[in-house]
Amino acid sequence: MKHILGLVSLMAAGSTLWHVQGGNYLVPKQLLQRLLQQPDVQFVNGYVKSVGEVHRIDADDQGGNVRLSYQPNNSELVHSVDYDYVILAFPLHRDNINDFVFHSTTNQFNQYDYRMQSTYANFLKGKLDCQKYNLTNDECEKLTAIFYTNPSLSYRCVAQQQTVNEAAVKKSPKNVYKIFSPEKLSSTDYAQVFDESSFQLVEEIPWLAYPKYSYPQKLPPIQLDENIFYVNAMEWSASCMEIEVISARNIAMLLTKKLGIELKRTDKHVEF
Repeated sequence: MKHILGLVSLMAAGSTLWHVQGGNYLVPKQLLQRLLQQPDVQFVNGYVKSVGEVHRIDADDQGGNVRLSYQPNNSELVHSVDYDYVILAFPLHRDNINDFVFHSTTNQFNQYDYRMQSTYANFLKGKLDCQKYNLTNDECEKLTAIFYTNPSLSYRCVAQQQTVNEAAVKKSPKNVYKIFSPEKLSSTDYAQVFDESSFQLVEEIPWLAYPKYSYPQKLPPIQLDENIFYVNAMEWSASCMEIEVISARNIAMLLTKKLGIELKRTDKHVEF
């Protein structure tokens, strides 16, 4: 699996990456809006607190198989609802173990075994100090990204940010750059990359970016329990939006099989 992770990492350096005008977050947002147009869909704005299989003693009990507990945003009370199936679409890891509890009946998944990598995304306006890299002015103008392989450095990469609206591009002596770093950076750190007199910090965003990988990598199961599925399981092989889409599709196919729904198959894809 480590080869898949390396391959996905290298894709970030390619020239065929896609962008969504307004932000990539609009993809799941539009999917949710389309889902809410279905008459039998109910949306609850709140925090999921726990999920677990329900063991019913009475054979005539027609309740759901999975109990989900959640706290609505506008309430301090925790509500519980039973469902036939539950699909978890957020990463389960040691750092959020106090916020969410998964009650397992199979003991094949331990949330404590997984951790996320803390990363800072730093956005700056400025000019690269190309003299530090012994580059001419012409070479510097063509330079759009730098990847650092020295683990002792406080930053990992610097990349110029491009707008998806090419008609709106304006020539400016200061470009916008994004710097990824494992820790919070200081002005001294920024001065090692940019011309000291030119850079301006625009925004600094700390986040849990992707799983903390190790070798050999232990992958969580895509089916946590008999009726509980886990979209983010494949994220521990490689973390990107496309991997999540593949995982979601696999779970949809598993569920249709459990429900006895026959899929329309063609040579190229499966139609739902």
